[in-house]
Amino acid sequence: MAIFAPNQSSFSGLRVAITGASSGIGRAIAEQAAARGARVVIGARRLDKLQELAAGNPNLLPLVVDVADEAASRAWVREAGRLLGGLDVVIANAGYGDLCPVAEYSGEQFRRIFEVNVTGSWAVCAEAISLMKAQPVSGKPPMNKFRGHIMMVSSAAARRGLPLFGPYSATKAAQLSLCEALRVEHWDDRIAVTSIHPVGTDTEFFNIAESTGKGKMPPRSKGEIRQTAEQVARRVCDAFGRNVREVWPFRPARFLLALVSIWPWLGDRVMYKVRGMMSKAK
Repeated sequence: MAIFAPNQSSFSGLRVAITGASSGIGRAIAEQAAARGARVVIGARRLDKLQELAAGNPNLLPLVVDVADEAASRAWVREAGRLLGGLDVVIANAGYGDLCPVAEYSGEQFRRIFEVNVTGSWAVCAEAISLMKAQPVSGKPPMNKFRGHIMMVSSAAARRGLPLFGPYSATKAAQLSLCEALRVEHWDDRIAVTSIHPVGTDTEFFNIAESTGKGKMPPRSKGEIRQTAEQVARRVCDAFGRNVREVWPFRPARFLLALVSIWPWLGDRVMYKVRGMMSKAK
């Protein structure tokens, strides 16, 4: 169920496109944006899941895309822009992870995760920027100051690689680097760029990671921090049209990871314990 508080700003007239919208965080963002009045093109590989989400909601427009295909990703953005009459917010959310030691990845696995998580995000955002640059500054809330807003759903793992999720963490770090570069390159174009950094989120992500990889997640510990997809989506939607460089739905994670960047040994110790718990769970 979407979380929508009456005092939140209206997105009436806002044009949004999001990949990976058939489940998890992407689905929650789509639901909340549509509930606040935005028209949202929802993209994913499975048409049946998109149609299920869009059923009965005229603000949700299903449009199939496989972001591993660069040409298809670019075409999807162009068609989304045509359907909506332009694009205000584009969110590159599609992605996945394999639960597997780095050295045991196959070359095909390694290429595939970068094709989906990095190349797919790049293609969607690059095509969106080309479209946005030709648009006038909206002048309407929440896009008062910008021609458009690019968002990539990265991860807290962008700041610290995770054991058994090394290639996944690398793709998230790559997304952060892309956002940092894009933000400066297109500042004069009045295009905002934001990276999103959730911590562990209650979605099907970990189940899929186990099914495609070579490990098993340990049972959830009592003190483990998890957020719901709806909590993440609310923070993302609240950032629409705002010059927010990074969104950290669990704010303390940003501070803790800053400490780890100063003292890498501290991060190694914590991750070593996590790796031990994963080994016992196999």
